[in-house]
Amino acid sequence: LATGPQIQTQFVAEDFQSRTVEGHKIHVALLNCPAPEYMATTYGVNRDSILNRSNFFHVIDGLAADVMHDIIEGVLQYCIKLLLKSIIMEEKLLTLNMLNDRIESFDYGYAAATSKPSPIGANKLTTANTAGLGQSASKMWSLVRFLPLLIGAWVSHCHLKYKLFLLLRAIVDLLMAPVVSVRTAVYVRELILEHHKTFCELYKDSAITPKMHYMVHLPAWILRFGPLRSMWCMRFAARHKIFKRLSTAMSNFINISKSLAQRFQKCICYQQLNKDNFLKDDVCVTGTMRKSTDSLVYKRELRDQLQIDHTEIDIATSAEVLGTVYKRGCCVVTGYYHDLPEFG
Repeated sequence: LATGPQIQTQFVAEDFQSRTVEGHKIHVALLNCPAPEYMATTYGVNRDSILNRSNFFHVIDGLAADVMHDIIEGVLQYCIKLLLKSIIMEEKLLTLNMLNDRIESFDYGYAAATSKPSPIGANKLTTANTAGLGQSASKMWSLVRFLPLLIGAWVSHCHLKYKLFLLLRAIVDLLMAPVVSVRTAVYVRELILEHHKTFCELYKDSAITPKMHYMVHLPAWILRFGPLRSMWCMRFAARHKIFKRLSTAMSNFINISKSLAQRFQKCICYQQLNKDNFLKDDVCVTGTMRKSTDSLVYKRELRDQLQIDHTEIDIATSAEVLGTVYKRGCCVVTGYYHDLPEFG
């Protein structure tokens, strides 16, 4: 529980009163008072959830944060928009056309080709800061990862607001990590505290938004639920996109739930009957070409690693291993040395 002024100056979870199951019941009971609207806006509770009828679950301590909506579509859109407004419209380190040309021509690689960021319209930088940049979650996720390469030629690493963005990017990398530890949660807590303090110093006319305040509680959620990426809504949103396209194509709103369910089940049935999509092998290769091992630069390493004596070998242009596609030219993390990744 927090007030608007509190979230502007306090950036540690212990500074706020946590919600409890007993307190939630009291807040729900207050909705029956003569002024339910006032109680709803004061405590942020509109009604009791039907999920609370379960003997083994309660929304207060059972629901995890969604980093897709809170971080990618919330905090990142807000903070990157402030950065771009500063370096483009105020400091004029580059123009919006220069940035959009860079976005269009940049080589994102095959892994991010389907989530390439969209060009940013001039109206996006002139609207309210909370309006965002008009990027979808997947495109925003690509933009935050590639932005240093997109604007690094014009913005110095000593630029204070750019350094703040790099700090936010480091926080996001840890929040999206597939494996976390207690040490991760403690480290993220300190980084978030540093980020919010610096944000208030550099952007004096911009407020800490509610979603930025939610970041204060994320270390505790990591300790309770583990990697937050395992509970984000990205895959659900991707599936929901199929239904939105279907509803537009069918133009049938009499019993849209039934229509969508039937069409989706037919789609799943087709995928399962198609031998190429159902029960695929763990490893699938495409574009194989037979070559002599003597013509390969790395023939000795290949023979030592695979322990083969063949004079010829099939070389594939791409390989799909457990759903992940690897192509020639991609970099793969093979291990870590002193907490730094090693590539192969």
